[in-house]
Amino acid sequence: MPTSKKVIFPPVFTKILEHKILCLILIVIPVLILLLKITGIYQHKCLFYKITNLPCPMCGMTRAFSDIFTGHFISALKLHILSFVIFFFWVLTVVTTLSPLKLREKIILNVEKLENRTAFFLVFIVIYLCYGIARMFMLQYNFY
Repeated sequence: MPTSKKVIFPPVFTKILEHKILCLILIVIPVLILLLKITGIYQHKCLFYKITNLPCPMCGMTRAFSDIFTGHFISALKLHILSFVIFFFWVLTVVTTLSPLKLREKIILNVEKLENRTAFFLVFIVIYLCYGIARMFMLQYNFY
């Protein structure tokens, strides 16, 4: 009788990593926005912030990524405390997507095992949402 592996938490990030087209989109869009912002072509202001005058959960992330890329780590943390975690997920997405097929499958399998045991991505999402809500109502400073 075969033993079935018990899944404590369903994988979420693994499902994203399995879709190469989605991963390519998740890689390219931030890079394009960052490049356009650095060159001064794109001066987007958050629509949520414009309407509500409250920061959305992603407010400051583009500038935080820019600061991470240029080595201004403290500034990145001040802009968005979770920027390094999101950057880690983005880098993992880049590495997984651009890896050869066998390595890609191995990375996805290891991420899935980790997610099944720890639910790290679900925990991150909960922390991220709580931080976003707290930031909306507790932190009063101008994002732009």
